[in-house]
Amino acid sequence: MTAHPIMPNMSPAQATAQLALVLGAECSGKTTLCEALADHLAAPLAPEYLRMWCEREGRTPDRHEQRQVIAGQLMLTRAALRQARAARARWVLSDGAPLLTAAYSIEYFNDDSLVEVGLRHARRAARIVLLDPEIEWRADGRLRDGPARRRSVHGILVGLLERANLAHYTLAGAPVARMRDCLALLR
Repeated sequence: MTAHPIMPNMSPAQATAQLALVLGAECSGKTTLCEALADHLAAPLAPEYLRMWCEREGRTPDRHEQRQVIAGQLMLTRAALRQARAARARWVLSDGAPLLTAAYSIEYFNDDSLVEVGLRHARRAARIVLLDPEIEWRADGRLRDGPARRRSVHGILVGLLERANLAHYTLAGAPVARMRDCLALLR
C-alpha cells in the first residue's frame, strides 16, 4: 500500500506514518480502542480534542465554537504525526476527527458548514474505522447526552462517508473483538 498524504505542508519524512481515524458517536468506545491500539502498536495517539475542550470549559461547545474544536483536533494530529516521525512509527491513531465534529454540528445545530473541512481531513487517512454504537452505554462523564443520540450521529457519519465515497470499516462487538478486527486492518 502506498502512503497517503497525511496533512498539508508535510515533508516526505513526516508522511511515512499513516493516519488511522477512529470515528463513532459519543461513548461508542473510541478512546478505549485507540488507547489499546496505541499501546499494542507503540503508535502515537492524537487524543480527542472535544473531550479536552469540554473538560476545560465544563460544557459542550456552541455552534460558533465548532471550528475551534476542529483546529484543536488538527493541532493534536500534527503533534502525533511529528511524534511518529521521531519514533519511526507506522501508524498514528486519531481518537475522533474533524469529520466527527462536522457530524455533531449537523446533529445539534443543523449546520453542515464544516463537512468539507472534515472530509478533506478524512481523505488523508489511510484507514477510517467507524465504531458501531450498539454497545452498552457507559457514560464517562457528566457532559454526555445519552444513548439516544448515538444512532443519529452514527447515521450522519455513515452518510457523509458514503456520499464522499470514502472507504471505511465498521467495527462491532465487544472491545476485544474490535481490537482484533482493527489490528487486522492496520497490518
